[in-house]
Amino acid sequence: MQAALLAHVKLESDLRQAQASQQWQLYYQPQVDHYGTITGVEALLRWHHPERGMVSPGDFIPLLESNELINDVGEWVLEDACYQLARWAQHPG
Repeated sequence: MQAALLAHVKLESDLRQAQASQQWQLYYQPQVDHYGTITGVEALLRWHHPERGMVSPGDFIPLLESNELINDVGEWVLEDACYQLARWAQHPG
């Protein structure tokens, strides 16, 4: 039980560092219609931890919510997705 608590506290600390150094990445999953035409994309947030590698969203999103960091990360996601949308608009192909 102590080990689990320490791991939770460490992950929480690492999340604050991830926010400060923007260790986030967005991956885009195409959304397609029944003809196979891309109609949009879904932005998927991923955390690339410098020591652990990719951390599962199931592990870090509940912590973001419980520590009220979710709004800050949400703002980053919106900003990064808008920049990507602008880049796609410049090169529609």
